[in-house]
Amino acid sequence: MEKFKTALFWSGGKDAAMALHEFLQSEKHSVDYLVCTFHRSTSRLSMHGVRPEIIKKQVDLIGLPLYEMWVEGEGNKAYESAFQSTLTALKSKGITHIAFGDIFLEDLKAYRDDFLANNNLKAVYPLWKKDTTQLVQQFTANGFEAIIVCASNHYFDEDILYTPISNAFMHSLPSKVDPCGENGEFHTLCVNAPFFASKLVVKTNGVTFKALPLSVEKNEPKLGFFYGDLLL
Repeated sequence: MEKFKTALFWSGGKDAAMALHEFLQSEKHSVDYLVCTFHRSTSRLSMHGVRPEIIKKQVDLIGLPLYEMWVEGEGNKAYESAFQSTLTALKSKGITHIAFGDIFLEDLKAYRDDFLANNNLKAVYPLWKKDTTQLVQQFTANGFEAIIVCASNHYFDEDILYTPISNAFMHSLPSKVDPCGENGEFHTLCVNAPFFASKLVVKTNGVTFKALPLSVEKNEPKLGFFYGDLLL
């Protein structure tokens, strides 16, 4: 049976890696492209803040083609413009399905489903509704390795950055933090996986903090994210 030509949106993190792992064993889907979202204003990977050269090296170790989606401005309109251009380009390459590593964010899934349907594309979510505690356990048991590269200061101090994902890490999390960080509490970079040609070797290059553009009371701390900078 011919497999559905699929492009997987690739964040470089553990959830994307687990989604790819599912697809590589699938009898229904082939993964023809990994799609990465970068912001032109920061020259970094969206959300995770990772440098493009890190992601390119990671994808090279996987051995799949990379499609770069560059968002040229700020806000939802800029994102949707880039998203639309990317989907049009992928369709021209024969792609029929777009995959994401989302687990339980219903609003995000509905948004993506509608956007893809308007482009006559189908969305696929290989991790959808899976237990996030079990996902972390499977991640470590199957030989994957990942480190924290971004974390919310609402839950963490900056020293959480570069911490490896492990069962011990999961059990140390505050009670309100999802084990996979599915609500945006933290983001990761996968540095090893069964489908990597070799381990991704990176060097740490300090920590930055970026506040969210939210109004807060005078004496309240600003909410934002700590980012770890990585180099090859």
